[in-house]
Amino acid sequence: MKNGKHLIIDAYGCDTKSLFDVELIERMLFQVTRMIELKPLSDALIYEVDETMIEKTETGVTGGIIFMESHFTFHSFPHKNYFSADIYSCKGFSHSEVAKYIGELFKALKLDVTVLIRGTQL
Repeated sequence: MKNGKHLIIDAYGCDTKSLFDVELIERMLFQVTRMIELKPLSDALIYEVDETMIEKTETGVTGGIIFMESHFTFHSFPHKNYFSADIYSCKGFSHSEVAKYIGELFKALKLDVTVLIRGTQL
């Protein structure tokens, strides 16, 4: 790994109720932080995006944490039974373990997992 791993997860067929659960999403952000052994530079930022901001079919929860080693962002779209997550770390980690944990937590029927190795020319 040159300068970091970027894990991108698209999850389909997820449990609608869990994708609206702000507390569950916040706990998940911190659990993944512990799994990867990253050092948070901020508290988790969590926002409930509602229909006063955007179309109802786009509402959900968005959140993230900034780390000394990079970041983790999570966006849920309950009306579409979908979430997207991005984890970038300058430190190596088991992307398959993280993807499995998050997918199972939200009862995803299908996961598309992409792993990018960053800084390959360094």
